[in-house]
Amino acid sequence: REKLLQKWYIFCIGVLLAIFSSHGENKKFMADPLRSTLSYLRLPVSARVAALGGAVSSNMKGYPAFSTVNPALISKIPLIKFEISKPILTLDRKHFFVSGLYPFTKYEAAIGAGWINYTIDEIEERTNNGVLIGKFSDQENTFFVNYGMSILTNIGVGLTAKYHMQSLYKTKARGLSCDIGCFYQPLEILTIAFVCHSLGPKFKWDTGHAERLYPGFRFGT
Repeated sequence: REKLLQKWYIFCIGVLLAIFSSHGENKKFMADPLRSTLSYLRLPVSARVAALGGAVSSNMKGYPAFSTVNPALISKIPLIKFEISKPILTLDRKHFFVSGLYPFTKYEAAIGAGWINYTIDEIEERTNNGVLIGKFSDQENTFFVNYGMSILTNIGVGLTAKYHMQSLYKTKARGLSCDIGCFYQPLEILTIAFVCHSLGPKFKWDTGHAERLYPGFRFGT
């Protein structure tokens, strides 16, 4: 397990170095709601996460939607878990989340899967003169599978693989990304965690256009 832990540390350091040093435009490496294609994934999917302002990366109390917070934390869930939420949003926006998780308590590990949907309906299509000629919607979906395991009693790692789909007007887009996370619990009352969200290649449209995915980072206790 010590060798596996060392390899995981080397992998995490390599990913961070690649993100920070590969391109000059990485000055804005943090996920930006105005630039990120997958900004809807930062919407909270549970009341507890929403109450904490979405700034959750290591909270283990109450199992607050671990599948979207930090994949490493799912290894600490001892029971089969099923989550479903449908937050109430303003305007014509709709948000839906469902996930399931199965623990392997003998190995201190767990596997999960889920679906996140974000929809904006009744978008008006108008001519240059402002004449209404129709309406359309924006459909965004993310399907994910995650796995978390405890390398040692107080150290865990996790990975989430995500497949993204978007349909806007007459165009469609597809993309892949992943989340990587880890935690260290030196004391029962203290957990330190790091997670990188939406790390992956470009989001490609059927028009030939490709949008870069901007990853988001969280480090906390």
